[in-house]
Amino acid sequence: IGGVPVVNSAGLISGIITESDFGAKERAVPFSTFRSKQVLDKWLSGNQIEKIYEAARNRKAKEIMTKRVLVLLEDEPV
Repeated sequence: IGGVPVVNSAGLISGIITESDFGAKERAVPFSTFRSKQVLDKWLSGNQIEKIYEAARNRKAKEIMTKRVLVLLEDEPV
């Protein structure tokens, strides 16, 4: 899945979360550190990986979502 819409309590789209939102923003989740062997020449320990998962579990969608969303109907040309 490359992205998911974020809807408000009324069911209206208020944002979208894409793969790039996890690493491109100030409060992003550092999933890129999983590639540390290629970048830092070392593997992460289980404890370090758990810290990354914990950081992800504590993020709210509104903290990392892109708020400017273009919406198209299914019959509209892209």
